[in-house]
Amino acid sequence: MRHTSALATAALALVALASTARAQAAGSTANATSAPSAAAAAASAPATPWSAKAAGTYDITVSGTDGDGTHSESATLVIGTDSSGALTAKVVEGPHDDEHPMTVEVNGDDLVMKSQTNNGVMTITIRRRGDALDGHWEIGMQQGTLTGKLHS
Repeated sequence: MRHTSALATAALALVALASTARAQAAGSTANATSAPSAAAAAASAPATPWSAKAAGTYDITVSGTDGDGTHSESATLVIGTDSSGALTAKVVEGPHDDEHPMTVEVNGDDLVMKSQTNNGVMTITIRRRGDALDGHWEIGMQQGTLTGKLHS
């Protein structure tokens, strides 16, 4: 279980600036292979600009593949603003609610988060479609997908 927790930490620590085509392909692949039809419908919905109320708490699932197979980890993504109005983000995961702060940048319809990990810089790119999220993460040669929804 510690391995998947490290995977989630890495995946949620950084968001990479990636092309729109790659973000859409990662989201479409994840939804087509492992998500219910509601998630597939959300992926086909137009992107919601992050400037339209980015702040919120999201339940997310980070998935990736390594030599041991495919792993998934659940976590909470909290997006807020600081006193100057700049976006902030942190991922809360694990049995002790470990918090991992990230830098945040809006790049068109993508929210890009980054964080330094023991394995290098983690980059996560997320696209919002209403209350649903889809995206991908990278750290070194590892990569995977991310899905989520607004916490109810």
